[in-house]
Amino acid sequence: MATSTLTQQERTPKEESWFRRWLSKEGSAYAFLSGYALMFIIFIVVPVLVAFLLSFTFFDTIQPPSFIGLKITSPC
Repeated sequence: MATSTLTQQERTPKEESWFRRWLSKEGSAYAFLSGYALMFIIFIVVPVLVAFLLSFTFFDTIQPPSFIGLKITSPC
């Protein structure tokens, strides 16, 4: 069984990989959307998660936050 390797010039478009076809067709759309997705994660998702986690702590800006869980504390 003989195997032959094709160089880039010898390849026909039918033998091109599925990833190369997908990248040439859809790649630029994902490149433009990746900037928005990164900014959305940094400025929306991360602050919401930090606020959610801080809601389970006692935090008075003078001392470091201490975890209290679901225990309700009075402000006085």
